[in-house]
Amino acid sequence: MGGTYEAYGRTLALERGALNFQGAVDNPGINVLALRKGLPVEAGVEVLGTVARPKVRLYSSPDVPEGEKLAWLVLGRGRGDVSRPMRPCS
Repeated sequence: MGGTYEAYGRTLALERGALNFQGAVDNPGINVLALRKGLPVEAGVEVLGTVARPKVRLYSSPDVPEGEKLAWLVLGRGRGDVSRPMRPCS
């Protein structure tokens, strides 16, 4: 799978992306996972549900608390590391 997804000001690598047309043609199911790769915690977003009712949640591997997920996604480091100088964004 290839591709990217823009979220939270970052370009994320598309890990999973599927549309499911088992229901109404104008409201397919969505199953997307996009990650910021190459960090100790790979964080991103998961989009599930349908086009009319998408559900977006933060995702990380390994699983960490929500605030940590957001820090790794946006800053590229954990919340406890905010005093260290930032490294270039990827």
